[in-house]
Amino acid sequence: MAKIYKQMGPKMFKLLLTVFLILLVGGCLPPSEGERVKDPRTAGEKKFDPLSLEDSSYLVVKPQPGQKETGKRGVEGVIREEEGRVARYRVQVFATTYLDQAEEFAQKVREKIEERVYIQYESPLYKVRVGDCSTEEEAKLLLQKVSQAGFPHPWVVRVPVSRGAE
Repeated sequence: MAKIYKQMGPKMFKLLLTVFLILLVGGCLPPSEGERVKDPRTAGEKKFDPLSLEDSSYLVVKPQPGQKETGKRGVEGVIREEEGRVARYRVQVFATTYLDQAEEFAQKVREKIEERVYIQYESPLYKVRVGDCSTEEEAKLLLQKVSQAGFPHPWVVRVPVSRGAE
């Protein structure tokens, strides 16, 4: 370092050191708001309300305050039941954080399987589920049907459903 200092002279050395530090610090700063590249997949997430969906092919279940936990914990989470709701079994085939991906996948499922297909939002995921089975055995038969239709790694989940939606 001393050798470089002697060869360049003090003024040139200070100038070079200053430029180096400016480049180093400037490269570490985050981009300004105008320079950030926005991901088109997340453009509407702040404004999106899944409860505003009007299409009957969607089922959005949002836990309500004061619900009792009557189910057991497991892969499917806690089943919450309240007055007017019953537990049903469905086959889950896909989960994603993006609604458009869930809709595309649900359409593929509808084309191959003649069962009702739901997109259920459970923060932060949109889950594509098939069927309305009242027993676990019935759901296991549907699981085989879904697997044979070419959907890899489906599994049975237990979900609360409004009695009127049965």
